[in-house]
Amino acid sequence: LRCHHEQRDCEEVHLCLGVRGVRRQHPDEYAVRVLDTIMGSGMSSRLFQELREQRGLAYSVGAYPRFFQDTGAWVVYGSFEAAKAHEALAALIEQLQRIRDQQVEPTEFAEAKQFIKGSVLLGLESTSSYAMMLGERMLLTGTMPTPAEIGAKIDRPCSFQPPFKSSLPPPWNPRDPAARHPPRGRTRPEA
Repeated sequence: LRCHHEQRDCEEVHLCLGVRGVRRQHPDEYAVRVLDTIMGSGMSSRLFQELREQRGLAYSVGAYPRFFQDTGAWVVYGSFEAAKAHEALAALIEQLQRIRDQQVEPTEFAEAKQFIKGSVLLGLESTSSYAMMLGERMLLTGTMPTPAEIGAKIDRPCSFQPPFKSSLPPPWNPRDPAARHPPRGRTRPEA
């Protein structure tokens, strides 16, 4: 685990937590997309509902995956009032631990899959978006999947380990002296 922290006199804190994900065309690519939808895509996601709506800790919060030819990443981000940053980070990590440790309900899976399929279909209503999707897929994977093929991959049964399953630290207490930030502008590896 690496941490980079810059101390500044400001009223708003921006945070990104990234973990290694999966590469493009990995068998779990669409499972990661489902995880991303559950956790951080849109106003019904867990992060948005918990950190922004219920606790009022975030100006914005969400997540996004990145798929490359040989690797991938899954990133959680947020912006918070500086005075609430420690509480917000603890709540964010609590949600990551929840998805790591607890089974996702079948209805939540089904809703996430429907959201993704709906987003794909809405994206295809614009000819330029459809052309971009096909061009990107052909360029990067050599395939041009149909919407039905994408839907079938999304509907595949999901039984996956979140990409951060093994890299998430134990419960974090922001008031613990061991959780102090590294010196300004330095990166410090942690166990």
